[in-house]
Amino acid sequence: MAIETLTLEKVQEQCAYRDKLNSEVDDLKRATPKALWTKDLDAFERELMSKTKMMPVQSRLGRS
Repeated sequence: MAIETLTLEKVQEQCAYRDKLNSEVDDLKRATPKALWTKDLDAFERELMSKTKMMPVQSRLGRS
């Protein structure tokens, strides 16, 4: 991004984005490995459930 194209609004937007990312990094640093693992498993489980609900019943039962 060229410095000439920066407006006050863009600078504020980028600063807010930086602050958000710094907050996420701090949260990750404080989290335990077990908490991270549990969070990942919960997200996986939600995604798996949403995908299996969209499958036809016969496919979920292993039938063709």
